[in-house]
Amino acid sequence: MDFALRPENHADRRALVRDTAEEVRRLWRGEALSTTDGLGRPVDIRAYPPAVQPELPVWLTSAGGVDTFRAAARMKAGILTHLLGQSLEEVAGKIAEYRRVAAEEHDGWSGHVVLMLHTLLGDDLEQVREQVREPFTHYLKSSANLTAKSFTGKDTDLSQLNADDMDYLAARAFDRYFESGGLFGSVERAAELVPRVQALGVDEIGCLVDFGVEPRAVLEGIEKLGKLNETISR
Repeated sequence: MDFALRPENHADRRALVRDTAEEVRRLWRGEALSTTDGLGRPVDIRAYPPAVQPELPVWLTSAGGVDTFRAAARMKAGILTHLLGQSLEEVAGKIAEYRRVAAEEHDGWSGHVVLMLHTLLGDDLEQVREQVREPFTHYLKSSANLTAKSFTGKDTDLSQLNADDMDYLAARAFDRYFESGGLFGSVERAAELVPRVQALGVDEIGCLVDFGVEPRAVLEGIEKLGKLNETISR
């Protein structure tokens, strides 16, 4: 959507994100920003009313590029990432690089990492598997450009794949991510995964619950997330 409306921004999108984030931060602090109004006249603008919070928390989302991790560290921004197209080991290496750059650039600040995981907790593993199979497989198909590389080991031209190929790829992706790339199953099973995620250097898990699962199952799963939090906090 962004680049459909402003296609000229695509080539320099990464630099523009950093520059725009810094402009918004300056306005948030109450500083003036020099720009041009609709008539081409120079003008200084400020945000009003002034913010109560002195600094605006900023986050960058990375689909796996280590340069984005480095950029987030230099910006003093948190990082949001996921396991689509990257393994736990690969994420660990990128987080370590993020922490290294953060320590070099900012005294006493080591960053903040959130790992986003598709989530549904229930009482029975196989029941959860069948509850998420169709909606999560559909989601993986919509993100096939991210998941394909994890199986082929290289960039894949998805336009060359027929429907059967896509179905096979999505089925393989589902099996993998259900077992090791999501927070699926019982509270006890999820409690075993959380320490592994923490060991990567992750500060928080962002639970993605709204990916097409039946609403009642989602709400019941959220209740079990509360039990998971109690379990791992003991």
